[in-house]
Amino acid sequence: MPETQKDAAREQKSPESEKTEKNKKRKRSLRKLEQEFLQTLCQGVTDEVLHTRLSYLLEWYTRKAQGNKHWYNVTRIITYAIPCAITLVSVFASMQEGNVKWAIGVTATLSAILVAMHHVIDHYRFYENWTRYRSTAEKLKEQAELYLNRAKPYDKATRQENRVLLARKMESLASSELSSWANLLEESHRTLREENQNAIHPGEVAPSVQATAAAAAAAENAAVEEEGEGPDAEAEHSQAQEELIPE
Repeated sequence: MPETQKDAAREQKSPESEKTEKNKKRKRSLRKLEQEFLQTLCQGVTDEVLHTRLSYLLEWYTRKAQGNKHWYNVTRIITYAIPCAITLVSVFASMQEGNVKWAIGVTATLSAILVAMHHVIDHYRFYENWTRYRSTAEKLKEQAELYLNRAKPYDKATRQENRVLLARKMESLASSELSSWANLLEESHRTLREENQNAIHPGEVAPSVQATAAAAAAAENAAVEEEGEGPDAEAEHSQAQEELIPE
């Protein structure tokens, strides 16, 4: 492309597109700086085993935190946008006098998507995972910085003691994060089991409803029996009186 065409294309760019490009460049630069910082931290740990373990943990927790943050933002935006879309569809349908069956279908589809998104958010726990992974990654960075600068508690006499302490700190952070994840998973499963127990399955009736129906049926049968026996008892009583009266 000639230089004149490139200049013309630059001049035609709107301020919004320029802001978008600047934001993208800023995000790329921040990610690049973070990656360089992580590489510097890992390179400062000369022990091969610690270097490999620290690199793996930092890369894994950082990547997982970024992924969960992305999906949390996506799901929240969808859950915010769908109610607005349903409102707009309802208003637009009310302004039309003809057939509005399409509005019913669109509204039902959007409502189903909204319910599904809420279940996805409750199941995957994007926000909880994002904050937990990011917190663990930052704690690992902190321990690596303290180790490289020989600050407390890494101010021991020998480097071997500092390496052992760093390894213990790293594994303690990883195990604590794993235990919190297990607790969160158990809580999610317990909530799901409680919902399944409280739900009424198709074709079945809840025990309380069954007991109420049985009690109502018994009371109705007793009333019917009383109504059925009343005239017969009166007839027998009148017949007995007639037999006692002399002719």
